[in-house]
Amino acid sequence: MSKHEKPFLSSASFDLLSDFVSSRGEADYRVAQIASWVFKKWELDPAMMLNIPRVLRDGLPEAFLCNSSSIFSECSAPDGTSKFLIRLHDDEKIETVLIPSRKRNTFCLSSQVGCPVRCRFCASGTGGLVRNLTTGEIIEQFFHACRRLGTLPDNLVFMGIGEGLLNFSNLVTALDILCDPERVGLAARRITVSTSGWSEGIRKLADMGRQWHLAL
Repeated sequence: MSKHEKPFLSSASFDLLSDFVSSRGEADYRVAQIASWVFKKWELDPAMMLNIPRVLRDGLPEAFLCNSSSIFSECSAPDGTSKFLIRLHDDEKIETVLIPSRKRNTFCLSSQVGCPVRCRFCASGTGGLVRNLTTGEIIEQFFHACRRLGTLPDNLVFMGIGEGLLNFSNLVTALDILCDPERVGLAARRITVSTSGWSEGIRKLADMGRQWHLAL
């Protein structure tokens, strides 16, 4: 299996993790241990998962894309806002912003590399759309911010690079993972998806009947 055919560890389902653990001849409870490292501790480096056997630590990178992205650079403003430039596995880059305040912390995530909309006031679309982010890449950038902050955010907004509703399937799958209490467990009402006004995506999101907010 080539690198780009592997599923992302950051978005792995329990079924995938169960198949992996079973293929290595390990007990079922190891699934919960791995899931806890990934979704509760935001750890994607198998070498750090010290309570699981070496056969699993060594096997995870063979079966999954682990730590496929990294923080390339970081800059901070006097008010404490931090902007991270994240380098993806193919050397493309996106931005993630951590916005603190006295009462709450907000993460601002990207959904695409570049943007096809090209709003005049926004530099993100200058070069057009390069590609969509995968679900795993969306979750990975969330984990980067969680590790920097040391906790989950109070609010999460998709107002970074890209038009999220034009990457609908990957975005919604990421939101499901983030809101799943058995995985990340973020409250849906704390999540806002921004759109430039793509009506088809707005209708699709509304039809899902979830508690996510929409900003136009």
